[in-house]
This record gives sequence, C-alpha cells and structure tokens, in this order.
Amino acid sequence: MSVPPEFFDDLYRREGDPWGFIDRWYERRKYALTMAALPRATYENALEVGSSIGVFTRLLAPRCTRLLAIDASEVALAAARVRLHDVPNVELERHTIPAECPDGRYDLIVFSEVGYWLSRRDLEETLAQLVSRLTTEGDLIAVHWRPPGDAYELTGDAVHAALRKRAELQLLGSYAEAAFLLDVFRRSTTPA
Repeated sequence: MSVPPEFFDDLYRREGDPWGFIDRWYERRKYALTMAALPRATYENALEVGSSIGVFTRLLAPRCTRLLAIDASEVALAAARVRLHDVPNVELERHTIPAECPDGRYDLIVFSEVGYWLSRRDLEETLAQLVSRLTTEGDLIAVHWRPPGDAYELTGDAVHAALRKRAELQLLGSYAEAAFLLDVFRRSTTPA
C-alpha cells in the first residue's frame, strides 16, 4: 500500500523540514547534480512531483517558463507557498499520485524521492501517467535515495528499474553512488 498523505502532513507538522532539504549537504549536493544533469538550458512547461517545502522548486524555477509543483501534503505546500511567494512562474498544487496526477503536457518532469513511497502497483500506474503527459522528446529526471527504508515497500533502485523498463523512455544518462541514483530519460520519438 502507498504511504498516505496524512503520514506526510503529520511529519511536516512535527518537524517542518524532516529530511533537511534546506541545509543538509546530501540535499544541496543532490540538487546541484540534478540541475547539472538537465539536458536543456530551459523548459517551457515543467512538472515537479513531490515538491515538498519548495527548496528544489526554487532552484528549478529559473530554468522553466512555467513550473507546476505538486505534493500530497498540504502542510508542506503551505511552507512552499511562503518560500516561493515571489516566484511568479511556479504554481503549487496538492495532488496525490496516481489518483490525482495533473493533466497537461510537460517537456520536463522531475520525479525525485517520491517513487518508493508508492506501492508497486501505484508506481506502475504513476509512471504510465507521467510518461503519457511527457511531450515527445520531453525529459524526465528521476533521483532516489538508494538504501532501504522502513516506511516503504520499494527501494530507489526498484523505482529506477521500473523506469528503465518503460519502452517509451530512452536513458540519456545516469549517475549512481551509494546514497542515490540519478537517471535522465527522454521520451522516444518512435512509438512503444
């Protein structure tokens, strides 16, 4: 079963920044590598799945004409709204995936530190929905923590293995270390 939104709301109420997005070296380094791995300088219409309190969202926004950042936690989104109040090209919305995957077509989808919170079935449905919303030759970047965790069924490696099996996606590049895995995909121009 996927981890419910209430889990995240409770966590953010208790801790504010439970994973140290603001000041942990792991996060700052991962963000820098993620930004450097983006194949294009700019994107017209981007989707960030799992925006949390908006730390990475703020870094990504200057590279996007429009950025829709979604999260399942309204508590996290409230903090993101404060952090991003002066960034006009960012929209913040509450969505639970896969049930509420936003409509639209995106030339960039960021799927970071989200997949392992889903059940295997919900992950497969989410990936199908995200790929269907990716424009032809659009980019999808995925970054996930690799060590196993107590709260979730899947590992980061399992999430990336599922992405790599998607016939519609071409792997452009990858970076792996003990802590995390980063993959960059492009939607293929040929049908699956």
